Amino acid sequence: MESGNKTSKESQLWESQVSNGMPLNTKVYFNGGCYFKIDEERISDDTTVLSRYLDLPDSPAAIVRCQVQAGIAVLSGAHLEYDSEDIDDGDEDVLDIIPVLRETSKDRQSVIKSLLQQLNITVK
Repeated sequence: MESGNKTSKESQLWESQVSNGMPLNTKVYFNGGCYFKIDEERISDDTTVLSRYLDLPDSPAAIVRCQVQAGIAVLSGAHLEYDSEDIDDGDEDVLDIIPVLRETSKDRQSVIKSLLQQLNITVK
């Protein structure tokens, strides 16, 4: 059985470890979304794991950065964009997530800023 702070079959709150200067061990909203299965021995030099789900078996990648032709892509399975107000619609399945998202809002904002910087976007 998977560990983590589950609120329903679909809506899950996972602790995500983030690297590359981003805040470590912040909480993110994970709505039954994806993770990235990466063969660490075969990963190409143009792909970097930026974040992992600490509460899932084998800590799969939550956020990756990769070179795509002449550009850069950052892909995320976690919903960093969700704020506590975004999911506060009276649904009992997400009530436990709301205070945690409120408490970790600044950490998630820092992660988003760092991800935008990975895309060479200037962030103030």
